Amino acid sequence: MQTTENTFRLKVERDVAGKTLDFKDIESLTKWKDDELAQFDWLTKVQKAPANQVRSHVQRYFKSLADIIQNINANLNRGMPIEGHITAAGDWFSNTYKNGNLILSGSSEAKFVNKLRDDDPLKAAVALGHFINVPALFSNGIESPKMLEGSYEYFQYLNGLNAQTMAAEKDALVKLKEEWDEHLVEFTQKEATLAATFEATKTNFDSFFNSKKEEFSQFVKANGEDLAELKKTYDQYMSLKAPVDYWIKKRTHHKELAKLFKNWALGVGVAGGLALAGSIFLLFTHESSSVPYWKIALVILVGTLFFWAMRILIKLMLSNIHLESDAHEREIMSLTYLSLLRENSGLEDSDKKLILATLFRPSSSGLIGDDGIPPGVYDLITKVISK
Repeated sequence: MQTTENTFRLKVERDVAGKTLDFKDIESLTKWKDDELAQFDWLTKVQKAPANQVRSHVQRYFKSLADIIQNINANLNRGMPIEGHITAAGDWFSNTYKNGNLILSGSSEAKFVNKLRDDDPLKAAVALGHFINVPALFSNGIESPKMLEGSYEYFQYLNGLNAQTMAAEKDALVKLKEEWDEHLVEFTQKEATLAATFEATKTNFDSFFNSKKEEFSQFVKANGEDLAELKKTYDQYMSLKAPVDYWIKKRTHHKELAKLFKNWALGVGVAGGLALAGSIFLLFTHESSSVPYWKIALVILVGTLFFWAMRILIKLMLSNIHLESDAHEREIMSLTYLSLLRENSGLEDSDKKLILATLFRPSSSGLIGDDGIPPGVYDLITKVISK
């Protein structure tokens, strides 16, 4: 049994009623009930007590189903839940057919009863009563030998010993074949529809794929030159990446050295200035009229060393400032060259040779090689010390 929200759906499995019954709406269940009940209308023409008992038995069971259908319709009209009533309908099928209280019109038992009906309706009514478990079937006694014949035919059917049984089974098989043929036609139509849908989808996909393939080919063709230029630029970028990194590191290194030598120059300037001032002060603080030579030599030595050290430190600082500027210049030139390559500005080979020659020209150290102590001062100090 299956339900969706408040929509009716009832499915009876084969092991319950002898065949699968699938009711997708309440109308289909109502029609099925009316058709099944109509299969027993012939009982009204049999004017014997057993036929009346069988007819009452059949009507009582279908009356129970009719009440369930009425409740379902009422709840559907009021928008109330119907799940409980659907469960009741499923239970009705189990209690009715699984317990043998009714037989389906297309079953082999029904085919057998119909065969007997053609011979004698009373015999058919009695046999039907046995099939559907009518209680106290002979409560009014045996009114006709046909009643005994009907019972006899029923027991013969159970043991498969009569021609009617075989004919009934054959009719049931024919009916089943007709149903399967109907299902086969239905499934064949669905298969044809699915095949047509698949073929149409495949055609659409092939068309879409071919169109996109053509668009992609045109895109690759249109952008092939740009991709080649991009690859060339990337290769050149990677070839210049190491020099750019080198000049960046070199600029940072010289910047730090320039800062270091500046601090040293400041420190030496302060310390040397104080030492020179102290030696001069010592030179002019004496008691005699003559100035000792060692004081003069001390002033000259301190002054010479002070100015020589300051000269060296300042030159080193200026040299590193110069080298930092040179490295920064080469870094900017390299990045500018890469930028021109990315923009595809149409650089000629001669332009590239000029730029690369400038980028990779040798760089000077910035140092001067004659930064020793002046010879005259050295000779003068030597003479003073020798005296």
